[in-house]
Amino acid sequence: MTDLQDKTHCPSFDELCEYIRSPAFGKFSQKVRADCRCTEKTEFSNKRRTDYEK
Repeated sequence: MTDLQDKTHCPSFDELCEYIRSPAFGKFSQKVRADCRCTEKTEFSNKRRTDYEK
């Protein structure tokens, strides 16, 4: 399993799907990529969940 806390490693789409473990996520992503003709991009945020709850 990929370590999402390691910001030196950019996980692949397959690694993210493995981490999320939801068939719906994979299907949703495939549909968005096909309909919008786009690709995914992984970005990291410095904010923590508690920062958004304020």
